Amino acid sequence: PELMLSYFDWLEEQMPGYRKSCRHLYGIDSWHLPAQSTTDPEDHHWFFLHPHLYWYGGSPWACLFYYDQYRYTGDTAFLRDRAYPLMKEAAVFFEQFLFKGKDGKLCISPSYSPENAPGTLHGVPPTPEETAIWRNAIIPMAPACVNATCDIAAARQLLTNLIRASVILGVDEARRPAWQAIIDDLPPYEVSEEDGSFREWLWPGLGENHDHRHVMHLYPVYDECPPEISGDPAMRAAVSKTIEKHCEFNERTTSMSFGYILNGISACHVYDPTLVERIINFTVQRGWSTGMGSFHDRGWYFCVDISGGFPYLVSSALVHSGLGGIRFFPARPASWTEGSISGLSLRGDIKLSDLTWSNGKATATLLPGNQA
Repeated sequence: PELMLSYFDWLEEQMPGYRKSCRHLYGIDSWHLPAQSTTDPEDHHWFFLHPHLYWYGGSPWACLFYYDQYRYTGDTAFLRDRAYPLMKEAAVFFEQFLFKGKDGKLCISPSYSPENAPGTLHGVPPTPEETAIWRNAIIPMAPACVNATCDIAAARQLLTNLIRASVILGVDEARRPAWQAIIDDLPPYEVSEEDGSFREWLWPGLGENHDHRHVMHLYPVYDECPPEISGDPAMRAAVSKTIEKHCEFNERTTSMSFGYILNGISACHVYDPTLVERIINFTVQRGWSTGMGSFHDRGWYFCVDISGGFPYLVSSALVHSGLGGIRFFPARPASWTEGSISGLSLRGDIKLSDLTWSNGKATATLLPGNQA
């Protein structure tokens, strides 16, 4: 957790540029975190195959780390002075940008699920001529769409955590009903009628395209599993179906190594140990050179992504902490019949000093964070 402070310092140094981008692009006094972070914090990266400025998950995703810093450390001063003001400012974007459709549900348009596009429109795949226009079979149609699931999920997560933080701090009680009203009016997550997977676009007629390295629509289960998914077996099965489809793509291509990790941690959070074991084994076999240099794509160029992501994947299979408490072995691979892990931080300002398991028995030592 102490290393996160450097990340927050860097973000806050860039904030004037993030705010400028939001004003210039959308006319909203909020902040827009671009998909690519370079020496310039403003959003200049546009390509018609990858219209990243239509992806609105950057600011809410950063806000999750801010809120989690409080949840992992119990530092109320950090929540009050640094996290909450930025969370509230980020929420302004969704308060002003969302609009209601004919069905009474809120819409986000234009919207974008990086770096993918629908596979079909009303069940009809693109013609060869249309595919040629987009010049890449992996992105068969126009990527800018309506209601990308990742954007809906980011808005729901941000506003939910904002209300929780408001209650913890005892501030802005009068604003909570408006934030809750937005959450209530967001479209619910859906299971695809095509194949039973977790839908990537929450708009009628937009079909799935699983032959892709990204699973941005699984964002709501990257770091936790909200009750609308965890409490619904059909939703959890849909997430697993999506992961399985993307695993098939990853295993027959060189694909993006960190995509394996995102699939894996998502599988952990819907309690699917079979998929977790498959992804961990595949990542170990394909993600590193013999000299332990980590790859971006299998056998291709060096990238540190999975060196940070892989430990999180392993620990997520063994323990998860969240609103529901602490869950041990949410997705432990069947072949891990014995082992141990130590020194993990958990939400609730708790340290897992040691977790050991063997012969069907396990012991765990938990300490308050200030005693670890």
